[in-house]
Amino acid sequence: MAVGAVVGAVALSAGRLSSGRWLLALGASIMGLAAIGSAQAPVIGVTTLMFGILGAGNVMYIIGLRTTLQHLTPTHMRGRVFGLWLATIQLGIMLGAAGAALVAALPSRKGSGLPFAVTGALLVVVALTRLLPGRATERGHASESFYADATTGALT
Repeated sequence: MAVGAVVGAVALSAGRLSSGRWLLALGASIMGLAAIGSAQAPVIGVTTLMFGILGAGNVMYIIGLRTTLQHLTPTHMRGRVFGLWLATIQLGIMLGAAGAALVAALPSRKGSGLPFAVTGALLVVVALTRLLPGRATERGHASESFYADATTGALT
């Protein structure tokens, strides 16, 4: 994952970021598809490659999320919002560690890949239905672009 994260970060730095929501959706989709690929991989080499791709998607997702959070959060609330965000990350890590024991206890390798594939599919579905930029205005956000002026909603 770390090598994929570095490759993803370098690739992102070469381009121009135009929408935090697109980056969130793209990163979540890449992570989901890589998780599905990893769950179905016949050999460890393919699994390793899928984890590298997952790392690249993770970087895209995290950069998009942090950028969007910073833009949409008023300055005086950022400490609270980022504190809550970090707490939820820690909770997710703990739940993942607890769930890993249950997955490891499954009887076969294919059985243990099923939760990974289901999680990957859910990531893709959420990315395509909830994170795409067109959905931002439906939920009342100022703009689908994180470059919008926070007070007027005008694109800059």
